[in-house]
Amino acid sequence: MVRGQALAMEGLMQRLLARAADDAGLRTALGEAQATWLRNRDAECRVDTWESASGTAAGTEWLYCLQRRNAARIAELRRRVETP
Repeated sequence: MVRGQALAMEGLMQRLLARAADDAGLRTALGEAQATWLRNRDAECRVDTWESASGTAAGTEWLYCLQRRNAARIAELRRRVETP
């Protein structure tokens, strides 16, 4: 599921970048915003799963965190794509 979400985010980003084809500054900002979001997502998931990091459910909780945050980002990117 996480892989599918990553592909969905990439596709949405490509659509946004295509829309900004004539604005290099916006294209740069979009790329930087996504890279920053990814770093923040990973940091937040490290914090969210810290207490279970050494337990048997650590991997499951990590994936659940990624899925939740990715779903929210996909919704945000979709709104941007669908808003002219």
